[in-house]
Parts: sequence; structure tokens; C-alpha cells
Amino acid sequence: MVAYDADDVVLVVDGVVRGRKRPPPLTPGAWLETWTPRGVYTSARTFRGIHVAWYGAHVARLRRMLASLAEAEPELFEGVPVPATDEATAAIVEETLKEALQECAMQGIKGPGDALGASVGGELAIVLAVSPRPGEGAYRVGAHLTPLHVDADEPPIACVVDGPERLRLPAVKSTAWPTERAWMDRARPEDADETILAGDRGETLVEGCVSNLFVVVTRKDEATGKVAKVVQTAPEGRCLPGIARRAVLDACEREGVAIEEIAPLAADRGRWREAFVTNAIKLVRPVGEVRWPRGLGVDMGEGAEDVGLGGELRATIKDAESRPVTRRILERVVESLGRDIGPET
Repeated sequence: MVAYDADDVVLVVDGVVRGRKRPPPLTPGAWLETWTPRGVYTSARTFRGIHVAWYGAHVARLRRMLASLAEAEPELFEGVPVPATDEATAAIVEETLKEALQECAMQGIKGPGDALGASVGGELAIVLAVSPRPGEGAYRVGAHLTPLHVDADEPPIACVVDGPERLRLPAVKSTAWPTERAWMDRARPEDADETILAGDRGETLVEGCVSNLFVVVTRKDEATGKVAKVVQTAPEGRCLPGIARRAVLDACEREGVAIEEIAPLAADRGRWREAFVTNAIKLVRPVGEVRWPRGLGVDMGEGAEDVGLGGELRATIKDAESRPVTRRILERVVESLGRDIGPET
């Protein structure tokens, strides 16, 4: 994890730069833990230094998340109308976002020029929060920006399966989520980068705490005898429909890679060839190992020999180093940063 200091962070709330008298929280998670009132957020990155990659998709998702939250908890929106269009949503956030980008430019804050997907000298990671102000008929908007550090040759990461799936409003990124998931962050081993949320006592892998999960499996065509590779990921309605997730689905279509929107199963781990997690900041990160620290509460299926001391289960991804499918998908996703990726994100 990259360590920041206060000079690396720009925080803007309702169009006003904060942190000049008191240092702002250094990480987006630490900032969101202080954010009130409760609302929604989206994580993004810049493209060519000044443009927000997939901006239209982020705005559309903010609108949909606000609508979903208002339907589930109308008391949060007392006197605050939900924006009816993407244009109305953009009008709510654009002043704060523009001020934050300008402040970064003035201070010379940016990531390294050779980071993944970077061009013309470095990029930024952005977290944008939007919350209704009950009774005021307005929204509170905040933007937290830091330099983007993503290594194009990052080695495969390890993931641990150690949290329940989000059954309530899985399509909404609540600003309360960093606080709600804090226990999983604390429990995650130092040599693991992401926690996977799962159902069925660890059997059904749904999504990461801050990412979507994809697994590349082999499948034999009974008619032809040929073995093909298929990409699996949990369906919308069960996981967060991430913007990078949409970009990956588009990339698979362009590459002719078959997709199954079905949650990967622990019992199928013997057929896993590649795995990766995605989000709109770090894009596509290869996974080399998936662990179940407390084992599985169900039949461990084929490959039970990978159970270690204390019942821990470890699945090593066979093609994690070469990752041919993952590399092709990543190239397509990076190419898409400069264009919109459609409404279904």
C-alpha cells in the first residue's frame, strides 16, 4: 500500500478546499469514515491528467444509487429531491470535482507517469461522495484526491474469503461501507490485498470489499471435445455492478471471450486457470491465490488436498504468472479509459 502524507491529498467539500488549517484524512477510507450525513460514493481515476475516466458512467451510477437509497430509506431524503437525470446529477457534483482537479494541478499533485494506464505525466485517484441534507433540499458533495500508483507489472495478489455477501442494497456504495467493513480490513493478513465476500459458508464467491471478482475456468465441449476458457463473475443483483466490471464485460465481448454471469464456486477451484479483481481506480489486478482462513463449511469438493493446518484452504491459480486472458482483457480496459462505456455500468 502506498503511504501518503498531507501534501499528497486534496480534499474539497461543496466547492471549498479543506485541509489548509488541519491535515485531511490521508486515505479515502479514513475520510469516508468521518463523512456525514450518510449517502453514496463512487471511486474513479483520471485519464490524461485532467479528464475523469468513464465520467458519464460514474454520474449515471451516482444517480441510480441515490434513487435506490431514497427508495429504501426515504427518511434520509426528507425535502431533498433525487436528481431525475444524469445532467442534473452532474450539476450537483461538477463544482466540487472541478475545484479538486484544479487544486491538484496547482499543487502539482499526480502519480508517476509510468503507472498503469497513465499518459502525459501521471494520474489521480478520486473518491466522490454525495449525501442528501434532510430538510435543506440540497446535497453535500465531497471529493478526495490522491496520486494514482498502479504498477503495470504488478505481481499477482492474494485474496482471503472472510466476509458475508452484502444482501441489502448490493448495488449501492454507501458512504458507511468503509466503517462496516473495517473488521474485515483488520482481520486480513498483511500479505493479502483483498477480502472476498461469499455466500453459502464460503462456497459462493460474490465480490471483493472494494472490487469485483472474475475467475477464468476451463470447460470441455462434450460435442467437439475441445477445451475452452470461460470468464465467470457474479451477476448484477448479487454484487456491486462496478464500472470496471462493465468495462471487462465489454472487453470480453471484443476479444471473443465467453462470459458466464455466475458466482465462482469454491468446489470448482480445480478448474480455475486465472483470476482477477477489478475496480475503477486500479482496473484489473491479477490474483495468484485465494484462501479460506477458516476452511469451508460445506463439502470441499475436488482438490481437498489443498487444505492446510487448522483447516485453512488455499487455491493456487494455475496460470497466474502468464495470465494470457487477463492480459488481453486489461489491454482492452486501458483502451476504454478515454471513451464512455455505456449506460449499463
